[in-house]
Amino acid sequence: MDRYTFSKLIALVAGVLCVVIAIQHNKNTSYFISGNIYGTTWSITSDRYINKSNVQELLNRVDLIASNYKENSLINTLNKKRNYLHEIKNEPKLCAILNAAKFVESSIESYRIGLGHISANNGFAPIFDEMPDINNNETDTGSWLFELKSNEDCNVTIGNNSWLDLSSIAKGFAIDLINRHLKDHDNYLVDIGGELLVKGTNNNSLWNIGLQDPKSINNNPIYIISTNNWLSIATSGEYRNYKIKDNKKISHTINPKTLNSINNNLLSVTVINYEDIPVTTMADAYATAFNTMGYEKAYDFANKNNIAALFILEKEDDISIVKTQKWYDLKL
Repeated sequence: MDRYTFSKLIALVAGVLCVVIAIQHNKNTSYFISGNIYGTTWSITSDRYINKSNVQELLNRVDLIASNYKENSLINTLNKKRNYLHEIKNEPKLCAILNAAKFVESSIESYRIGLGHISANNGFAPIFDEMPDINNNETDTGSWLFELKSNEDCNVTIGNNSWLDLSSIAKGFAIDLINRHLKDHDNYLVDIGGELLVKGTNNNSLWNIGLQDPKSINNNPIYIISTNNWLSIATSGEYRNYKIKDNKKISHTINPKTLNSINNNLLSVTVINYEDIPVTTMADAYATAFNTMGYEKAYDFANKNNIAALFILEKEDDISIVKTQKWYDLKL
C-alpha cells in the first residue's frame, strides 16, 4: 500500500470515528432550556434540541388567557362582566381549560374555580375593583355556567358572586400544549412550577422525579418516582404557599362550603395521569380537588375512579405516605 492510499485510509477511519463519537455524544447529551412564567419557573430537559422561543410563545399565550394577575387577561376580562352571557368565539384554549374545570367540578363538589375573589382577599392574587364583595354571604358564591359549543366556541356566564381563577389548572394545560408541540420528540421532561410531564428515557436511563418532603426546608425528596413511561404528574399542597394573617395560617386553597382556607392533615397530594396521551390538565385539577377534600374522601374517590394518587399526611408530628391501588398497579 503506497503512502497516499494509506493516508486516505487513515483519514477515512478518523472520519468514521468522529461520526461514531458524535453519535454517542448526542445519545448521552441532555438539552436543557428554562425560563420564568406564572410567577414560577419552567424547564424542559430533552435529548434533542428544542426551540426556546416557540415554547415561551405557548406559555405566554396561556398567561394572556388565564392569568389571575393580569388585569386584562382574557379570563379577567370576562370576570369583570358577570351575570352576562359571554359568547366566546375562536378561543379553543380558553374553552378547553373551562371545559376541563367544569368536568372536575361536576364530579367533585369541593373543587370550585369561582372563588378567586376570596383567594385574592387572602393575599394570593391582586384585588380588582370589579371583584364581588366577599362579605355578602350569598349562597351562590363561586357559581358559573358553561356550554361547549364546539372546539373553538363556548358560552360562559359568571355569577354575580363569583370570580373565575384558573391557577389550579392553567399550568397543567400549558404542559399539555408543550407536549403536543413536542409530538416528534421521544424523550423529555417538562416542568412548570412542579407540575410535570415525562416521556421516554433520560439518556437511556429512567427518569427520577423526587416528591418534596413537606417538612424539609432543603427541598429534600421524601419519595422518588422512577419511570420511563409517558406520564403527567401534578402535586398540590399548602406547606409552602401560605400566609400568616391575624396570627392565623391562611392557605391559598379555599373550602367552597365554608369559604375559608382549608384545614386538614393532608400536607400534599400527587396525582398521576397515565392515559395513552397523558393529560396534565386533569392531573393538576384533581390534585387541587383532592387537597381540598382532605385525605379520607379523596382517597376513597381516587380508588373508586381508578386514579393514581399519593398522599403525604401529618400524624402526631410524624409523616405518613399512602398510595391508591392504581399507584401500586403502575409500579411507581
